[in-house]
Amino acid sequence: MNKERIKDKNNKITINWSQLNAIVTGVSAIDMASLSIRTRDEAKMFAREYGFDIEDPHALDEVRNAHAEAVAFICEYFLEENERDLIPPEVRQPESYLDLLVYSSNYLNKSNVRQMWACAVLKVMHGIFHIDHDFKLRYFDTIRAQIFASWDRMLEFHGDRHYLSGQQICLPLYLFQRKRNKGRKSILLKLLQKASYVASDIYDHLGMRLVFETKMETLYALKLLYKSHQISVINVKPFRSKNNLIEFNHAKKIFNRYRPLLDRAGTYPIELFKKMDRELEAAFIAARHKDNPHSSDQYQSIQVTVRKMVRVPNPIYQQVEALRQLVGEYRAVPPQLLRTEAIDKEYAFYFDYEIQLMDRQSYLKSINGPASHQAYKKRQIETARRRVLGPQLVRSLEEKRELAAEGTLW
Repeated sequence: MNKERIKDKNNKITINWSQLNAIVTGVSAIDMASLSIRTRDEAKMFAREYGFDIEDPHALDEVRNAHAEAVAFICEYFLEENERDLIPPEVRQPESYLDLLVYSSNYLNKSNVRQMWACAVLKVMHGIFHIDHDFKLRYFDTIRAQIFASWDRMLEFHGDRHYLSGQQICLPLYLFQRKRNKGRKSILLKLLQKASYVASDIYDHLGMRLVFETKMETLYALKLLYKSHQISVINVKPFRSKNNLIEFNHAKKIFNRYRPLLDRAGTYPIELFKKMDRELEAAFIAARHKDNPHSSDQYQSIQVTVRKMVRVPNPIYQQVEALRQLVGEYRAVPPQLLRTEAIDKEYAFYFDYEIQLMDRQSYLKSINGPASHQAYKKRQIETARRRVLGPQLVRSLEEKRELAAEGTLW
């Protein structure tokens, strides 16, 4: 019997060019207009390979929870209150969650509204699954404690002032801030506007912001962090390094010119730093280098993402050790059940976090106006909204809003 064949079950020769093109050209899943799943059986196969056996009650609960969260997220961030009923009932409350995968295909009708809403919900669910199954985030409290502890060794407190100290250098801080965590909704929003679309590519779950009086002090801070090995060249993520605060060539010339005065200064030379800043500002042209399209050109800082080795206890090892202590000398317990030699005592991995350095003037600009976090978040939401809903759905909603504004709808 000849088993070679290229025809499908309908005795047709077909190729889904859009799906194959997405695979080989690196199109982000969030930018795809549809899937290509025609039946529940195909949907079940897709879901199983994705990681969820829909017949497993635990997996079904995960899918159910992710679906409810996705619908609520879309309603909160992307829709106005009077638009929320536009999500079709069969998408909001499907008979089977496998149907969402079938609805997401556009082989029947490319302008099918149900298909567009199903795609939107699935895109958000995909982001939720990545957050829920990010291994490192399970140990976030331990990770944060270890990273913060290394910074605590470099910080001094005198009165109401913070100082960055070490290697015989002590720099007064105008402000020191720690980002203790990135909220779940903020993580999801960031995922939905990133091409990579996976939680492991978010680098600012944790962060340190160091604000000094002047820009020149940030150079001394970099020197101190480097000399103290808090920032190691081999553990910097180079594609994440950004600087639109200081033009280094100009800073080097100014520093060399002022160095004799700095050497002779008997006290902390803040006035010299301010004078150097004025010369630096006059020669500085704001850099346009940024990998985040939502950041304002007016947001000026030096940003470095570093990797730190983190070690967290292995809970399985701890459980076996606890059992060993519990059974004590009871010989009835098979020894092989209590062996820990083959079990890792701890997990060790690198965790990325962000360091920002700014001067006081740049920080104050970041609080209000186009450089503020509020303005940044608004731009981020709009990008995510357009990518999740897709151009046709966004255009339809905007047309309805225009009609509503004219008083001809709702």
